[in-house]
Amino acid sequence: MKIAVAGATGRVGRHVVDVVKARGHDAVAISRATGVDVITGDGLADALAGVESVIDVATGPSPDQDSATEFFTTAARNLHEAGDGAGARRMVVVSIIGCDRFTGGYGAGGMITAALSLAVFMVIAGIGQMFVITLGPGNIDLSLPANIGLASAVAMKVMDGSDAMVAVGLAAALATGMAVGAANYLLIWALRIPPIIATL
Repeated sequence: MKIAVAGATGRVGRHVVDVVKARGHDAVAISRATGVDVITGDGLADALAGVESVIDVATGPSPDQDSATEFFTTAARNLHEAGDGAGARRMVVVSIIGCDRFTGGYGAGGMITAALSLAVFMVIAGIGQMFVITLGPGNIDLSLPANIGLASAVAMKVMDGSDAMVAVGLAAALATGMAVGAANYLLIWALRIPPIIATL
C-alpha cells in the first residue's frame, strides 16, 4: 500500500515513516523539507498521486491557540481535498484534541501528566494479562479492553483534573489492573473456568 505521511521529518512523523516502511508499505514523505507544503498546497497534488492512505502528523510552528488552530484546520483541509482528488481511501489525523487544558509546552506538568497517564495503561495491561498467562501456554485474556476502561475511569475520578493527584490516580489505576488480573486468575485457577470464558 502506498501511504503518505504529512509531517514526515518531524518528531513523530519520522517514526511513523519508519513503521510504515517496516510494515512493507511504500511511504511517501511529505514535509517542507521534501518540497511539499501542506499550508500553501505546493507540491501536494503530485506527492499524493497514487496514494491509498494519508497519515497527518504535521505540526505548526506556533503554540499560540489561534495560529495553531489556523495551521491544523488549513493543513487538514488541504490534505483532505488533495487526498480525495488523488483517490486516497482513508485519512488518519494525529491530534492533540482533548489536551486543551494543558497550558505549557512538552515539559509542563500537564504534558507530563498526559504522558504518564497514557503509559500507565500499558502497565495495567501487562499486569492484568500476567496473571492469566502465568497459568499456562495458550491462555488468552479477553478482559484487556474492560480492564483498561475501568482503570481509566478510576484514575480520572481520583485525579479529577488535578496534577497534584497524578501519583494517587496512577496508583489507583494500577491497583485496579492488579485486582482485575487477580480476580481472573482466581476464576481460572480456583474454579477451573477456561480463560477464554473467565476473562470475557
